[in-house]
Amino acid sequence: MPRLNFKSRLASSWSRLNSRLGSHGSPEQGLAVLAYHRVGDRSLAAYDPWVYSTDADHLDEQVRYIKKHRRLVGLEEALEIVAGRIRDPGEATLLTFDDGYLDNYEVAFPILKAQGAEAVFFVVTSFAAGGVIPWWDQIAWIVKSARADSFQLASRDGPVKFHLDSTNRADVVTKVLDLYKGNPSEAPDEFIQELEQSCDSVRPDANARMFFSWNEAREMQAAGMRIAAHTDSHRILASLSPTDQRAEVDRSQQILERELQTPIDVMAYPVGSADAFNTITEQVLAECGYRAAFSCHGGINGRFNSRLFDIKRIPVWWGAEPAWLFEG
Repeated sequence: MPRLNFKSRLASSWSRLNSRLGSHGSPEQGLAVLAYHRVGDRSLAAYDPWVYSTDADHLDEQVRYIKKHRRLVGLEEALEIVAGRIRDPGEATLLTFDDGYLDNYEVAFPILKAQGAEAVFFVVTSFAAGGVIPWWDQIAWIVKSARADSFQLASRDGPVKFHLDSTNRADVVTKVLDLYKGNPSEAPDEFIQELEQSCDSVRPDANARMFFSWNEAREMQAAGMRIAAHTDSHRILASLSPTDQRAEVDRSQQILERELQTPIDVMAYPVGSADAFNTITEQVLAECGYRAAFSCHGGINGRFNSRLFDIKRIPVWWGAEPAWLFEG
């Protein structure tokens, strides 16, 4: 199956969503799960600009739209719908945020709290300790600050060459990220080291805090938000051995339960594409006591196509008007 770039993946998700729309443009009944990442001003992005899903004003508008036109649900009701224990869910919507970026606490959390909207925040436990820049943001920084006019990287299909000018660097970031995700068996540090050398650039220093802290997570939890797992280091699980997969999900679960003093039995797969996890992943999760896991490859979780270890999510893309998320 060919690898899609970020924009194409969004278009593919949009197409899958539209394919589920009826003749009058209304979504089928079921659970729609929206997947957000960063919330803020993308024009100021020092790292990967495509990680920004929306800004504060649009998030507020989207939540208001969902409350008015659909039915906003929390995690527990969402899981009941997927399990088939709610036979007439209506047009239910669950809000989720990935990675635990600081702007989720500073920008998204106040909006959600003010509107009485529960959301699920999937946390990468090694990031919450601070002083970490994730591999995708390191890749973006290196490409955006490259001194080389072109560079070459190895892939399974042979060398891939990239050309740089002053206007196309965000697109090159996307292509390099797709190359890495298509070769996930490589360790991130090895890939990033090769990229540094090829671009004549250096990875960024972790000076500013990028992710919310445990104290902030506890504050969000106390206010009605749900905190769940997103592995310990955001490795693509399907690329790992069963032992390493278990270490990622088990360590994440243990740290979250220790810090938040609550059972953790739900997670979101890093990257979330259909090939980012496999049957071994699902077996490992079940053995570790997880009861559900979220992917991110588009679609509504309807009555006849729902699975607790592949709860589909719709990625929210920059600039989307509220109605675009659900109507053709």
